[in-house]
Amino acid sequence: MPRAPSLRKNVAALYAVQFASYLVPFVTLPWLTRVLGPVGFGRIGFAGAVIGYFVLLADYGFNFSATRQVAMRWDDRAGRSKVFWTTLSVKALLAGAGFPCLVLLTYCGSKFADQRSLLLISYLTVVGTVLTPMWYFQGIERQTVLSVISIATRFAAIPAIFLCVRSPGDVATAAWITSGTSVTGGLLCLGYLVRFGELNGPVFEFRDLVHVVKDGWHLFISTASISLYQATNTVVLGLVAGPAAVGHYSAADKMIQAAQGMLAPINQSVYPRVSRLMQDSRSEAYALIRRVLRIQGSIALCLSLVLFLVAPPLIRIFYGPAYEPTIDVLRWLAILPFLVGLSNVLGIHTMMAMGMNRVVSRILIGAGGLNVAILYFLAHRFGAEGAAMAVVATETFVTVAMAWILKRRHVPVFSAPTVAAVSP
Repeated sequence: MPRAPSLRKNVAALYAVQFASYLVPFVTLPWLTRVLGPVGFGRIGFAGAVIGYFVLLADYGFNFSATRQVAMRWDDRAGRSKVFWTTLSVKALLAGAGFPCLVLLTYCGSKFADQRSLLLISYLTVVGTVLTPMWYFQGIERQTVLSVISIATRFAAIPAIFLCVRSPGDVATAAWITSGTSVTGGLLCLGYLVRFGELNGPVFEFRDLVHVVKDGWHLFISTASISLYQATNTVVLGLVAGPAAVGHYSAADKMIQAAQGMLAPINQSVYPRVSRLMQDSRSEAYALIRRVLRIQGSIALCLSLVLFLVAPPLIRIFYGPAYEPTIDVLRWLAILPFLVGLSNVLGIHTMMAMGMNRVVSRILIGAGGLNVAILYFLAHRFGAEGAAMAVVATETFVTVAMAWILKRRHVPVFSAPTVAAVSP
């Protein structure tokens, strides 16, 4: 049996690539926000949020379920090849079914009709999602390959953005560049797998397609629930408060996503390793989870505190004076890296790795319902700040609920066990 890749080397390599990846938005975002203005940038944010639903449909929870299946077969070429082709086929079918739904949506209201061309262009992002097998690279613990390809395509887009996006009327051009980058990255990923003979040829049966759909169902429900307090907030904000409010919210959210990206190398490396350890040695799996909880929790807390304290100069320098209202939005959202850092360890690394998919689904469905219940009022009353309040309240609920359930079931993730953990 081949030796498992080094977890420390995976994390270190991914952090190196992650830091490099920050150079692209650091260079392009100030240009885009200034050239397009809050309204133009808000239009891109609104289209991206709507397309996020179709990305969600195409992903169908495979970033967790398929990652786990590949991780369990990382030393079995035939087994992981079967998982790959089956998963890729289902993703393609889901993306194909989503496009006519998007076209129909653009005829269901003036807000969507006004954005029709932008939405159709942005659908290429869904195609890129299908072509990019992130779940496979995570399962075989070669995330560095995926990250390098992603960074290369993003760097290639920088000249195009500066040369082609020159005025507020170039919103569609910006969307073409962003979506095209996604498709190009996906094609390069597939080319890598073919070039280095990573997979056997496509061989599977119809029942295999049905099986992966069933296996990812609870995770799909979980991620769909998450969208009720992520993409939905942007969409509702756009419908209620207009594109300028979306521009301020999206600008703040970009900062939050960048901060949370600091945790991505840990999450991407730990999940497949924990999934494998849960089968081989649960005591080792829990020990790894406790260590990650301490490290990731500490890093996430520092990120949240820094974002809150430096919000005013950060927004003014990075986005310019037109984005002054974004400062308060960012301060509301600043706690999210800490909350999400904890909930990722509790929910993904622990509950999902243990097979507690139904429990996670119920928590996230409840969170989505809570967000919907408070979002419209808060967005209508406080605009972009209200949307930020809603997502913070929802993430707090998710983190507390996960911690309470794990504590109640005596799962030893907060301290070393004195008694055997209760199986889910």
